[in-house]
Amino acid sequence: MAHSMGTLKRRLNTVLLDARRTRSFWHQLVTDAFPVVNEVVNTVIQAKYVDNPAYWHPALTLSFPNIKQAYYKKTQALIQERHASLESFIERMNKQIQKMQQQASEIHAICQRAEQLSDASFVQNTPLFATCPMVLFDTRLRAIVTMYEKTMQTLEAMTEKGFKHIKERDEGLALLSIWLHLPDLDDATIEEFNDLCQVELPER
Repeated sequence: MAHSMGTLKRRLNTVLLDARRTRSFWHQLVTDAFPVVNEVVNTVIQAKYVDNPAYWHPALTLSFPNIKQAYYKKTQALIQERHASLESFIERMNKQIQKMQQQASEIHAICQRAEQLSDASFVQNTPLFATCPMVLFDTRLRAIVTMYEKTMQTLEAMTEKGFKHIKERDEGLALLSIWLHLPDLDDATIEEFNDLCQVELPER
């Protein structure tokens, strides 16, 4: 049994380290996507100028009768191009969310296997590496993954229904703020868990 429990501990250590790297990569994708998000928002706002008479000097429209149509066509093409790039980021971010879900499921399965090898008290109360019982890693990681799932749903909804339908600049700025600050993520809770793993895990 000791050999089997040691195997579970090593696997749990590996999965927790992988989970930290997955979260880090997801955040990097969010950061890398932000300039694209900003371009989408700005281009959508600029496209609204086509209906604003104050934006077009009478001499300009007189000299170039089709300038509004050309401007609209160009901005729409830019929006589609940038939106396609953003959707690519969303797809890659979703793959990281799926990894997080798999990692949380594996940690939970490890806990269940440990209960079978020992008992519930071991999983609930016995320090696994230094001070924390196994169940703590399970419950906290699942709670954190739930945050990321909710955040991903928000970013997907913004991409599918928000950015291309912005009506005014303030609305665009509000969406940019959500992307930048990710309000559904509790940074303190995530940082606390990262610190916990940094202290507890034998391989860091």
